[in-house]
Amino acid sequence: MLSKENLLTWRKNKLNQCKEFPEHLFYMSKKKNFKSIIENGILPQNKANKIVYDSFADNEVQKLRSSISLYISGNKKKKLHDLVPLYFTPKTPTLSRIREDQNNIFFCKISSIKLIADINKDFAFTDGNAASLDTIKYYSLNSLNKLNWKIINSDSWHDKPDGKRIRNAEFFIKCNIEKEYIFEFSVNNENLKDDLEKVLIEKQIKIPVTIDNRCFFPS
Repeated sequence: MLSKENLLTWRKNKLNQCKEFPEHLFYMSKKKNFKSIIENGILPQNKANKIVYDSFADNEVQKLRSSISLYISGNKKKKLHDLVPLYFTPKTPTLSRIREDQNNIFFCKISSIKLIADINKDFAFTDGNAASLDTIKYYSLNSLNKLNWKIINSDSWHDKPDGKRIRNAEFFIKCNIEKEYIFEFSVNNENLKDDLEKVLIEKQIKIPVTIDNRCFFPS
């Protein structure tokens, strides 16, 4: 078994070896949840359900996801809803489905290396939508090269075989993701930017809010 110091080095090396791995991971949420994220961090579904939480998730899909378990790093098995789901890219089929509500949606951009190199954070990842029967689940960074990065990082998935499932590939983190791991918040309009910044000023937190249309679909 690797020492903590060696495990940290190993994780960083594996991420650096995968050139396609994004600098940031993305968590998508609604305006109503912003204050909770600032106060509590990003919570797994089972914890978020215990507080006031506005979800955009399809109820049938969430019912299916609640029954799914997967192994995380350290060879431990966890329920999907006990983990925080992140995307490798913001423009996913999930966002496309709710694009009419994009003006109320923000992304937390998470620093990939900072998060995954934290040896106290166990993780898993998938090669597509975790709810799909065709999706393969991994818990070792040795398997990063098994993901279809060409589709994950492409401009579109519509003309790619199995593109919709693959584009929804996910990276899961056990327990909360504290606000210290958030690099910035991304929105697509000034009104939402102003609203989020007011909360940050009130809480005396210095995390930038940027308008980044690269994260969103045309309205």
